[in-house]
Amino acid sequence: MKKKLIILTSCLLFITLLIFYISSIFIMLNANTEKSKIELKDYLSIAIKAFDGSNEEEVANLFNNNKDLRLTIISENGEVLFDSFSEIDFDNHLKREEIQNLGEIVERKSESYNEKMYYIAAFDDGYYVRVALRQTYITNSIITYIIGGSIILVSSLALAIFLLFVLSKKIVAPINSSILRLENMISSNNNLKIETIEELPLVTNLIEDEFQEKIKEIKNEKAKTESILKEMNQGLVIIDDKRVVLVNKEALKLFKVEYDNVYQKDYIYLIRNIHLQEAISDCIYHNKEQDITLEIDGRYYFFTIKRFFSKWLKEGVLISFLDITERQNMEIIKRDFFQNASHELKSPLTSIIGYEQMIVSGILEDKDEIKEASLNILKEAKRMNQIIIDMLELSNLEYQKNFNLSLVNLKEVVEDTIKRYTKKANDKNIRIETDLSEVTISTSFNEFETLVSNLIDNAIKYNKVNGNIKVKLTNAYLEVYDTGIGISRENQTRIFERFYRVDKAKSKLSGGTGLGLAIVKHICEKLNYKVRVESVVNEYTKFTIYFN
Repeated sequence: MKKKLIILTSCLLFITLLIFYISSIFIMLNANTEKSKIELKDYLSIAIKAFDGSNEEEVANLFNNNKDLRLTIISENGEVLFDSFSEIDFDNHLKREEIQNLGEIVERKSESYNEKMYYIAAFDDGYYVRVALRQTYITNSIITYIIGGSIILVSSLALAIFLLFVLSKKIVAPINSSILRLENMISSNNNLKIETIEELPLVTNLIEDEFQEKIKEIKNEKAKTESILKEMNQGLVIIDDKRVVLVNKEALKLFKVEYDNVYQKDYIYLIRNIHLQEAISDCIYHNKEQDITLEIDGRYYFFTIKRFFSKWLKEGVLISFLDITERQNMEIIKRDFFQNASHELKSPLTSIIGYEQMIVSGILEDKDEIKEASLNILKEAKRMNQIIIDMLELSNLEYQKNFNLSLVNLKEVVEDTIKRYTKKANDKNIRIETDLSEVTISTSFNEFETLVSNLIDNAIKYNKVNGNIKVKLTNAYLEVYDTGIGISRENQTRIFERFYRVDKAKSKLSGGTGLGLAIVKHICEKLNYKVRVESVVNEYTKFTIYFN
């Protein structure tokens, strides 16, 4: 309240002084103007008495002490005979207002010098004597007064503000100190301060808003963290002083527990696996960080156990894990692939070496026997070559990220593929029936041709003599049906694996590599197609490729 009174008093005092100051300027201006007009009349009287018709210079010298005073001698016909300001030629002055109104003071702008002046003139002995005074003569003194008064006024105001500031600072310093502590609590950079007590509610509201915003940010960050922990496919557990302080959805799912049953409890309530418990114990008591792979419920998990330091933890341990079952299975598939590839290549190579050794050593001497051996060598070499070609094709499919897509007429591709296999089908007296619609879609020409070739080739290889093949094409799917040896239900889930054969003996006789359907599967995956198989042993097999 005291502060408000001081401010109000200071404002009133300042307004009063300002009004007095402005009023004094106007009063002084009027007084100086009246004084100057009187002086101007006196100057005219002196000039008339001193002028004898030819002593203009002497008369002008009488007024040398006043640089703002102008003396002009004008002839009876209006010609300027003398002017103390300049010797330039002037126009006729008879129509000048002061000449028309002799003895009266006239205020106007000089047409010769373009500045405001006060004029007065009189007619004496055939001459007009005119005296003029610059208006700046009057205003200069006022300006000096204004400058001095303004300096005093500003100084007074500055002194008042300084005193006010000192007093205010002493009053609000403890409050500002409290405000600063509150800002530090919420990490605010607004540097809020008050100058008067009246500002305190406003600042308090601002701090309250910042507190609310900070609480909102914390809630949002908490929700974001919980959302990330909930959706991440990696399991995460944080233990502090043997207590579970953080556990996400994947971890609860793996260990088959409820959140409320393990949170803030000993980690043994969450983790029952003895190997994992030992690893955590080693990390807690011996600072031993390690990575281990464990099999849990038939799946493989890669665990990382390490120390975790944070302001909100005493003895933190972080356990993260990732389901690597697919990776493990891929390693097994790769291992089996190399084993099978070695075996598949070894068999024809062994046959080739055996036949060559018999020919070279002379065991086979008969031309027919040598010819038969050579044919078998050629057959095995072709088979080995086909295996290598299929392996390269499969490898290329696995590592190729994108296919070159274009509009392809599927009917033409199927018809051309069937023509290439007509002789092979005729050798087994197999009849191929077609029901092909005009279908054009965006796909990879080479890969689709490879897909059709493998399906037709398999339909011929594993068909019976005098069998049938039916090929159907619609906008939705491609279907290849054969009346061959068929595939048992237990084998249908594995026929797309590399080198897997339903009947290895028949596959070798027919020249099969065991990679054709694996290639079909990879092409379908790359093109986002779906492949389905239906089969009954010794009756039929039907492969369907769905385009959508």
